[in-house]
Amino acid sequence: MEQKTVLVTEADSLLGTHVIRCLLACQYHVRGMTRRPHKFRLKPQYRLELVKGNIHDARSFSRHLEGCDQVIHISPGVSRNLIRYFDYYTEHVRSAHLLVQQSIRYRIKRFVYVGATCCFGFGSRETPGDESRTPRKPFSASHYTKSKREAQELVLHYRKRIEVVVVNPTCMLGPYDNEPASGRILLRGYRKKWIFHPPGGKNFVPVTDAANGVVKALEKGKNGESYLLCGENLSYREFFEKLSRATGNTPRYVQIPRQLLVGIGMLGDVVRFLGIANSFTLYRMRLLCTHRFYTSHKATAELEWQATPVEPAIREAIHWFEHNSIFVGKRYRQLRTV
Repeated sequence: MEQKTVLVTEADSLLGTHVIRCLLACQYHVRGMTRRPHKFRLKPQYRLELVKGNIHDARSFSRHLEGCDQVIHISPGVSRNLIRYFDYYTEHVRSAHLLVQQSIRYRIKRFVYVGATCCFGFGSRETPGDESRTPRKPFSASHYTKSKREAQELVLHYRKRIEVVVVNPTCMLGPYDNEPASGRILLRGYRKKWIFHPPGGKNFVPVTDAANGVVKALEKGKNGESYLLCGENLSYREFFEKLSRATGNTPRYVQIPRQLLVGIGMLGDVVRFLGIANSFTLYRMRLLCTHRFYTSHKATAELEWQATPVEPAIREAIHWFEHNSIFVGKRYRQLRTV
């Protein structure tokens, strides 16, 4: 069997780490690229090369494409609090454009782009969203969503010059969540006596399953197609109940009134209008009040991919956070305010 080399961007991220683990298990040679090599958690091993590169600078990363057969592009993590669209455009659209153009130049055979769920319209538990739906409010009003969708469409535009497959994982949970990123929701309910939760909900997927879906897209995805990688559709109350079972906690649950969240969001927008970035925007508060549910029927049918229950992933993430002291000390207090 021919040994293929895959370049993975954002190698130190939650998904990047698990994608690399999955690729190594499938006997690929992996070149993991990151701006922060010191953040990478996996031990040195055969078939893994860690390199430093900046996805915003073609001169910085182009040399790392030499000798690669395939590329998995995981977009850089970016704050949802940025005020200008240009900032999102730089992180998502421009970086993807640079990488896909250089991939064509270096004759890369397949380019897998990791997009976002918000690029598609969500649905209800009975009729969940899929790849055929366009973004709907409140997603469609977001600079973040606009930039992610523009980046995805731009990458797919090159499908006649390079094989392109897009995957769109939902909220991922599991170990190696350095920041933490999506795992911040665990901080908000970890061993609390009272859990105050919004009235909405969303889809959660174990990060190990999402990584497996990315590799399956690399191997089986159809050129020019996008695949949602979804797990369980849960209300926030249902999610925190699973978290409490995983930690042996018995808290009281209080649902935050929608009107209160909307009021906070309106105040946050006024503050943003004054040029002060904050996370309490009307857009984000409306998201918390919405059930954003999706299905992965297409990935199941075409990639032969299936997600597992999310509760074991919650336990694994909690264990990893505890082992790495994420829940204690000054850092925990800082993360709770983000």
